[in-house]
Amino acid sequence: MKRVIVWILAMSIWACGLHTQICSAQAPPDVSQAEQLLTEYFQQLEQGNTARVLALLTGPMRTRREVVLRNNPQYADMLRERYQNASFEVTSFEPLYTSMFLAEARVYLGSDENMVLRFTLSLDGGMLRIYSEEEIPVKDTKESH
Repeated sequence: MKRVIVWILAMSIWACGLHTQICSAQAPPDVSQAEQLLTEYFQQLEQGNTARVLALLTGPMRTRREVVLRNNPQYADMLRERYQNASFEVTSFEPLYTSMFLAEARVYLGSDENMVLRFTLSLDGGMLRIYSEEEIPVKDTKESH
């Protein structure tokens, strides 16, 4: 009888572990999740919330920006000024690897200033975060007269 109870208990523990593994397997992020991440990123830039910006970063980008985001109070003011009334749109999103994704966004900073940013996004602890950011040159579409 003891063996049956121990066997049932062992099978229950194994089944719970298997269920947890199956349930924790997440679907890969999609463009809407990238848009949510980048929306929060640009909102935090606009507000100058350096602590929250840092929390959205991972990998080399976090390492490069950590000192200035943590230790430079003027940087928050610069971010607020630069990104005041900024808007953006995600123009592309594609997987690179199982946990890495590429997203491009056109950022509008003012009536005549815009840029294209290419982001590498990474799953970090189950959360999508910004791994790197690169500005892509924008071709001037204005005609010269």
